Amino acid sequence: MTKKKKIIVSVTSLCAAMVLIPAGRVVWFRNYPMDRITGRVVLNVNGESCALNDDNIISRKNIDFTKEAAVTPNDDGSADIAIHGGNYGAYKFSITSGQLNEKTVGVRCFQPNWWNVTEFEIDIDADTEKNVVNYSGWYTYIDEMGFRHKDDISAEKPLNDENNGVSFGMN
Repeated sequence: MTKKKKIIVSVTSLCAAMVLIPAGRVVWFRNYPMDRITGRVVLNVNGESCALNDDNIISRKNIDFTKEAAVTPNDDGSADIAIHGGNYGAYKFSITSGQLNEKTVGVRCFQPNWWNVTEFEIDIDADTEKNVVNYSGWYTYIDEMGFRHKDDISAEKPLNDENNGVSFGMN
């Protein structure tokens, strides 16, 4: 192969890679085979850790929710949550606990696109005496070009019903 042909092949390969690599990200997230919403939740009530499991985490989606969230308790009292997702709209889970005095705290993850993949980590600190809940943490989302972005979760809400929970993902 002559030097000129090697240069042409190299330049063509480089151009093809520059086109295919970004397109590959977009195709990957459009055909993502795993759960599209995954994360870890920690609940503290009045400064004490509250163990989470599938008995005290209730999940539902506002529109066409066919699968419940999979909840995996961890040894440290936190729980990993996986929701299949795959549709536009708000996916919600509520946490109940005897330590919350029959009240619930809510978390809503909004999927702005059917192909979005969201990861999150959220700490929930409830104070039953002050009747307030502080949410803190982070979440990631995918943009139209397949790039991952990270934003913070930070909110203080009244502890009175699950509809006053924190929402994220409305980027």
